[in-house]
Amino acid sequence: MLELNDKEMAEFQAIIYRISGMRINETKKVLLSSRILRRLRATGIATFGEYLKLVQSVAGRVELDAMIDAVTTNETFFFRHDNHFAWMETYLKDLSSQVMQGKRPKKLHIWSAACSTGEEPYSIAMMLLENRLILNGWELKIFATDICSTVLETARKGRYQGRTLEQIPLKKLKRYFKDSAEAGFLEVKPEVVEMVEFSKHNLMQVMIPPRQFDLVFLRNVLIYFDKDSKAKVLDRIGANMASDGYLVMGVAEDILGCSKGLRRIQPWLYQKEAG
Repeated sequence: MLELNDKEMAEFQAIIYRISGMRINETKKVLLSSRILRRLRATGIATFGEYLKLVQSVAGRVELDAMIDAVTTNETFFFRHDNHFAWMETYLKDLSSQVMQGKRPKKLHIWSAACSTGEEPYSIAMMLLENRLILNGWELKIFATDICSTVLETARKGRYQGRTLEQIPLKKLKRYFKDSAEAGFLEVKPEVVEMVEFSKHNLMQVMIPPRQFDLVFLRNVLIYFDKDSKAKVLDRIGANMASDGYLVMGVAEDILGCSKGLRRIQPWLYQKEAG
């Protein structure tokens, strides 16, 4: 199999870091080679050197997006980290109590950042539907973004099979999914799909227009970022959080020294500090 030489590896690392903030480790050389090789085959280009020239050219901007799509890791499944969703259940009840006391409006805006193929935002939507009695009359919005166009296309279709469905409780599976026209797949029902707005967004860039989210999910993403990129992403996230908003992280992510303006509540849970 065609493999990257050290010079090509360094150039691809620099491009990927500049565009996405992701630091590709030297130990990932074989994996990176295989993923970029898919794009060589798709474009009919014979060598990594020729492909580098393409993605660095003005004419190669579309292919540059396709390359970033190819090298992005997109493994996820429904209701990943059930303790996060258990916390969310409590959080929704607390919000409802605040509304009844006149302390906040009937509004909940949620951002699923780096949403991949859609399992996370659809899981969130199901949680809101499960709590529809206490959220009756609320303005509920779920905004789901990813840097990868391909996974967003999959997310919008809402069709899934296999391992990604394994963590869904049977009652939720029957209530929120239906058989798909595509054999072997289940399809998320329209009432769930309609709750989610999908959009392409690079976490390293400023969100336009800016928004104010009450709750942000940014899970299992920053493990691929160095300290500088983490700080930049978290600044972008914080700028789009409500004054008392919460940030849910992955269970193994370390943002020590990068989380300016965020108060740690759990190893995976942060709240925006006032002021």
